[in-house]
Amino acid sequence: MCFIRRTFFIVLFACFASSVFAERVEGIRDFFVKMPDEVIPYLNYSLKSDMLDCYTVGNGRKTENLLKGKSWVSYCDSARIDVVLSDGKSLLSVLECERKKDSPIYAVIETIYTPIADSRITFYNSEMELLNGKGIIELPCKGDFFVSLPKSLKGCFDVSEVPEFLKVSVSNDGTLLFEADPVWYAAFDFNIRKLIEQNLLPKPLMYEWNGKRFKKV
Repeated sequence: MCFIRRTFFIVLFACFASSVFAERVEGIRDFFVKMPDEVIPYLNYSLKSDMLDCYTVGNGRKTENLLKGKSWVSYCDSARIDVVLSDGKSLLSVLECERKKDSPIYAVIETIYTPIADSRITFYNSEMELLNGKGIIELPCKGDFFVSLPKSLKGCFDVSEVPEFLKVSVSNDGTLLFEADPVWYAAFDFNIRKLIEQNLLPKPLMYEWNGKRFKKV
């Protein structure tokens, strides 16, 4: 009897655990409040729910986070949430990316100002599992930011290298905008810096979601 009872409880626990860990989020608001704690350690479930409620009712109240600072939702619709984590220091954007034959994935973009803007982008599925970003987006390299690359600049730097500081923002239509901070070429002499600046793209690089991955346009 003890063996049967023990087996029953093991099976019951396994069913309970699988139901918990297989939980799927329903929409971007649900993902935001339930996303892994390591993304924003100082905002728990209750605080994130409170922030969404404040945005919905439009009272303008800012939520005190676990670091005693203020955080608030600055924009929210059915596909995107923008959050000010720390005024003037840290921003977060969550973007829902629909897939044709599967559940959506979620892009989480955190930007920290030190004071140089530096962004990190990660991806999660609807079960809140961290995904391999290499199959979803190929980050831009230094060579991508040029209209054309003069021969005199070849050999000065590795064009295939990702810039040290990338700022990623989200446009109203869900396009990702990439900007490289000038710090990556600040150490070059004046003439090289001037030549680089004359040949840089005047606008950020744009990456659009095609239903499977983000592609540079």
